Amino acid sequence: FCIPIDDVKAIINDLRTLGYVSGKPLLGISVQTINTSMSVKYGYPTGCYIVALDENSCAAKAGLVATDVITYIDGERISGADALSSLLSQKKAGDSLEITYTRESSSYTLTLTLDEYKPAEPRTSYSNVYDF
Repeated sequence: FCIPIDDVKAIINDLRTLGYVSGKPLLGISVQTINTSMSVKYGYPTGCYIVALDENSCAAKAGLVATDVITYIDGERISGADALSSLLSQKKAGDSLEITYTRESSSYTLTLTLDEYKPAEPRTSYSNVYDF
């Protein structure tokens, strides 16, 4: 595992000056994975169930609300929090995403621009909920 020295220098500089690494993407949502068994039991599609979101986040401004289920991002199936994390790790703040989600049994698509991650208090205290 290698990290280019220029990347390390930039990270160290960000940590010294900002206290966090700049450029990391943030949706501003807390999600729980809806797996196949939960999908059958509760009638939701598989994906990421939005448990909570920051009211000033890019997700909220784009129109997402708690109880929406994210099913696709940029045409790629999102099977849960791990898939969402993996996809976001390839993005940076300022990138645009096309999100397909389900609300009350109807499917919708929207486009949003990712915010920049800055350390904050967790949105929820639930277990098995992940912040993005």
